[in-house]
Amino acid sequence: MLAERNWAAAERVNRALETGEQIQRLHASELAVSSSVRGYFITRQEPFVTQARSSLGPFDSARQRLLILTADRPLQRRRLAEIAALEQVQEEQMFDATGRFRSGVLPWDQLRTELNDAEKTRSRMADLLASMEQDNTGQLQTFLSDAGPLRAEQGVITGICLLLGLSGGLLATLLFARGITSRMGAL
Repeated sequence: MLAERNWAAAERVNRALETGEQIQRLHASELAVSSSVRGYFITRQEPFVTQARSSLGPFDSARQRLLILTADRPLQRRRLAEIAALEQVQEEQMFDATGRFRSGVLPWDQLRTELNDAEKTRSRMADLLASMEQDNTGQLQTFLSDAGPLRAEQGVITGICLLLGLSGGLLATLLFARGITSRMGAL
């Protein structure tokens, strides 16, 4: 029973740690997309667009994994849904703007406006990710505080069992030795 509770507590801690890792991956992917697009607008070099497109895969992968990890957390799932919607809007705006920029039909003032809009979207997404991370950190601390006493209790029980086992082994050895010496004395 104690081992099962300890295992369940460790699983909750591991899930919270993986959730934090996936949130970081989501944030890093979003930043990679944003910086690649900015790099394209500054330099007009096509590899930046390719980098932006390739950064969308890890973003989607991390978001899908987070959906699985947060299946029992409605608030986190709502935040993920909002992040997905923001990413979709940002992706459409970004690739529409890069296409118009390539063809030369995007005036500088409109580019500035679109970049400001994209920055607002990115900022909102960063706020959502920060709140997800904060919530997950609180949950991780709760799980760790629950797992600590279980680990300590299991350590105490293991120590007691070890002590009893050693004592029993010593007692059996003494009784066996005493029995042999008494038989030898009788012979």
